[in-house]
Amino acid sequence: MAQLNWEDLRIFLEVARAGSLRRAGFRLGLNHSTASRRITAIETALSARLFDRTPTGLSLTDAGRRVLDSAERMSREADDLGRRLQGQDDRLEGPVRLSMPDHLVSLLMPHFAEFQQRHPEIVLEVHASYESVSLTRREADVALRLVRDQPSADGLVGRKVAHYVSGTYATPAYLEQHDLVGGSATGRWIGWGDGEPFPDWVRRSPFPELPTRGEFGDGTAQIAGAIAGIGLTMIPCFMGDRTPELVRVAGAGDNPGWNVWALTHPDLQQTARVRVLLDTLYAAFDEFRPLLEGRKPAALWTGAPRKIASG
Repeated sequence: MAQLNWEDLRIFLEVARAGSLRRAGFRLGLNHSTASRRITAIETALSARLFDRTPTGLSLTDAGRRVLDSAERMSREADDLGRRLQGQDDRLEGPVRLSMPDHLVSLLMPHFAEFQQRHPEIVLEVHASYESVSLTRREADVALRLVRDQPSADGLVGRKVAHYVSGTYATPAYLEQHDLVGGSATGRWIGWGDGEPFPDWVRRSPFPELPTRGEFGDGTAQIAGAIAGIGLTMIPCFMGDRTPELVRVAGAGDNPGWNVWALTHPDLQQTARVRVLLDTLYAAFDEFRPLLEGRKPAALWTGAPRKIASG
């Protein structure tokens, strides 16, 4: 281990966790060939093969697992030290990293802009992805997470900041042209990539007899598909109600949604730039609460009863 520096071990750890040079390189900001060369150099320095290359990815050898045990301990100690030092930082300057689902970004962006204007010395880094990051490993300072009830007890601190619901949306023209109920129903749901025409969310929806069409795996693609007339979309009301080309189907009811929690590590909750970021998030979600809860739809479809299900 004395022949390795921490940067070598950091790359090794990421590759071991990802099981793939490409995924690890993406997370580290390295291309595939660079990540591969660094792992080869580490193996050469240790005179040991750390990974077996398989068709499905990389798996650790016995030597790799021994190195992983030591590297994990070093990583935890480095992370603990970094969090404790950052937790004592009362300066409103430097980076603060926020991990959040990407479909919330456009909603919160005006508040992010205001945050940067009020705190020009703070560098806000937004990681927009549905992938959960580790706050313990300092992959982010603050995380917005979506859960049905409460987040798992993993030593983090935070609070529930919002609850949002989803509704059924389409263009007025699509609803005029298609029946949604009965034996002659011609409507279709826009699929989320479930791999089957009647996934669970369809069976629980207001129109369980309508199959899905296509696979559009994010909210932006769903909205674009609905505007283009592909079918109905089940999307969060805060997205659908802000899209003027779409209307919400009245009487269809709103699907149970998600709770949004803002979380940080206990070591960071007194860090000045973390506190002001959390305050910004709390204020933003308070402002958008009616929109998130679907209480103020911009437009409702109230067409013929044969075309809408009873609520």
